[in-house]
Amino acid sequence: MEKGKYYANRGVERNKTPLQNIIIIVEVKPLRNDVSEETKTEYEKYKFKDLGYITWSSGREREYNSYGLIGWHGFITPEDLKNRLGDKQWAKFCQGKRKFIDQRRIDGKNISKTK
Repeated sequence: MEKGKYYANRGVERNKTPLQNIIIIVEVKPLRNDVSEETKTEYEKYKFKDLGYITWSSGREREYNSYGLIGWHGFITPEDLKNRLGDKQWAKFCQGKRKFIDQRRIDGKNISKTK
């Protein structure tokens, strides 16, 4: 007796919607002129070289490409950003690149990152 397709696949885990890549946009900006000295000392941990202070935003690739939707996350320390991007992309960031893609699919299959 032949089993139907439904029965043969019963209990098999599925992920019918593929994971979308994450777009990360990093900005390096100076602080405003009207900021107090004590606030400047608080923000010193976010300073990147002498260029300014690091902020970052991220969003899903499809929403970013279609609607321009992206969430602003705020300030991030250089060490945390280096951990988030990885060594290769950190080197590109130091050379001036500000838009990165966190890949979540390889060869049509979802990948999981353990951080």
